[in-house]
Amino acid sequence: MAVVAGGLVVAACGYGVLTRLDADSGVAVIVTGTVVMAAGITLVMTTTSDLVIATAPADRAGSVSGLSQTATEFGGAFGIAVLGSIGTAVYRHDMARDLPDGLPPGAATAARDTLGGAVDTARHLPTETGADLLATARDAFAHGLRVASWTTAGLLLTMAVVSLLLLRHTVRGGDADGGGAPGRGPETGRPNGRPGSKRRRGPGKRAVRRPCGRRAVRPQPGRARLSETGGPPRVGVGRP
Repeated sequence: MAVVAGGLVVAACGYGVLTRLDADSGVAVIVTGTVVMAAGITLVMTTTSDLVIATAPADRAGSVSGLSQTATEFGGAFGIAVLGSIGTAVYRHDMARDLPDGLPPGAATAARDTLGGAVDTARHLPTETGADLLATARDAFAHGLRVASWTTAGLLLTMAVVSLLLLRHTVRGGDADGGGAPGRGPETGRPNGRPGSKRRRGPGKRAVRRPCGRRAVRPQPGRARLSETGGPPRVGVGRP
């Protein structure tokens, strides 16, 4: 569906804004990228949830809704774990390469592990050494965030293309059978969609087909029928 693909593209644009982050970026860049990303993700989640419920059988709507919610929660946790691991790997790589000289072994290990460890270590170092450590840690953290944002943007664009290919023939429940009642044809509403089932008729009667497709029965000429006044049977002639 185009709505799902469009939401994924919008979310990718939000992560594209986050790829412009560096150690000197202000709050405006973070807020802008996060708002755009959240708008796209919200559009995708709302549309896919409605699509899942609409295409599921009515007697399984509850279980399908629970499965969809579970998949959403698991996907969010899994994505945070993967992207966080990518950002952490980039941070540690940069810190191991650019770590200032002269740091105690324990302080160097703490600074390489996390940004919080680097900030705490810088407080116990001389002013100049601590400032160099903080600058290196912030640059490494911003680099890791940019790499994670680029990775996410690429995945979102890929999923946008996949959604266009896989969901282009998706229809909502009830649309595939022409909008008719279950078990009935879309044209006449008769069982199995048969426009004119044969009916039994008694002797002396013949069926007349009307334009609407139904059959009316009228007496044959010369056959006895009851009078409208309730009298004895009389011989009548059918109307032409």
